[in-house]
Amino acid sequence: MGMPFPKGTKRIGNLIDWGFAVNGAASVLGSTAIYLVSFSYGFDISLLIGAVCYLTAFLLLNLKKSWF
Repeated sequence: MGMPFPKGTKRIGNLIDWGFAVNGAASVLGSTAIYLVSFSYGFDISLLIGAVCYLTAFLLLNLKKSWF
């Protein structure tokens, strides 16, 4: 989660419950998927995927237009 999750919660307002639900589901599915990726393709690819995910979250948080 890091800093993108708490900063993102400020933007969604009343949908905070859905945010926690999606975060919980993504944590379970993501941890299982990254095991499969690391076993199949190696840890370097796993780290690259993680870096891309965090970069994407950072870029989405810095968008100037409102989500809703």
